[in-house]
Amino acid sequence: MSVSVDRSDLVSQLKQAQDWGEQQANHWEQKQTELKRTIQQTEQEISRLQKRLIELKAQQTDLEAQASRREGDVANRMRKAIDKGLEAGLQTLSTRELLLQKQRKVRLQRVENILKEPKFQEKINEFRQFQETQNHLAQLPASYRNAILQHHKHVQKELEPIFMAADQPLPKTDKPLKSIGIVASIEPDFIQPEAMAILIPVPFDIYASPSAGEDTLQQVFAYRCVGAITSALRKIGLSDVSVNYGDHKGYLSIQVWLNGKKLNGDIRQSISQEFQQMRDYASELQAVRVGMEVTWLPPELLDEGEES
Repeated sequence: MSVSVDRSDLVSQLKQAQDWGEQQANHWEQKQTELKRTIQQTEQEISRLQKRLIELKAQQTDLEAQASRREGDVANRMRKAIDKGLEAGLQTLSTRELLLQKQRKVRLQRVENILKEPKFQEKINEFRQFQETQNHLAQLPASYRNAILQHHKHVQKELEPIFMAADQPLPKTDKPLKSIGIVASIEPDFIQPEAMAILIPVPFDIYASPSAGEDTLQQVFAYRCVGAITSALRKIGLSDVSVNYGDHKGYLSIQVWLNGKKLNGDIRQSISQEFQQMRDYASELQAVRVGMEVTWLPPELLDEGEES
């Protein structure tokens, strides 16, 4: 037979406190275990992210290197494009040279047909005789000399149809218009430029070793370009600048030293307008339907660069 023990309030209170303490200990032990597990998982995640960050930074470094190389590759491709464009322009001038010769022959034949007309034969002989003897006119009496000069003027007037035929514009070909690419560059900027270079797709030898006889289309193109550039510079107040001619990979380079002089206008617009005038009014270029297109590029693209 069991005997019930009557616990005092003190013991009961202590027992309750002890039970609560054990519950709290179990609770915090469980929380601490969960926290340690979370910390461990977080540290593992941080470690994984740190490794990922290292990988991403390595990729970033590689991409930056690739971007740098890509800029160089683009520049090299641009340089090759310039070379191909100049080569194409030179080829166009060479091809249309045959057309120019043909058009010149047509005009020459027109003049020769007029020369063969009987009414001009005697006058032509008189004109030639005057050319041969004009250096001796000063030795003749004034009245005789004046009579000869008056007669020569009359002969010249009667020969005007021949002179007019020889001066008429060349006939135009029915070939389509073909534009020639011209490369222009200026440094450091267009506000106070120090230097300008313009590449013309004609051989440098045209300047270095000019040939005698009738001008070829390449020569005509080069002379007209030089004239257009000179006129454009003069119109914006640059009439006394230094102009040199250089060899750029075998092509003619027109180099202008501007020395930071103040411009009285837009140099690009002025050059564009003069080349437009050149295209519209140059008889030889009109005859073979050749135009031009000026492209402004950074000066570093005219350097050799690195081969890719």
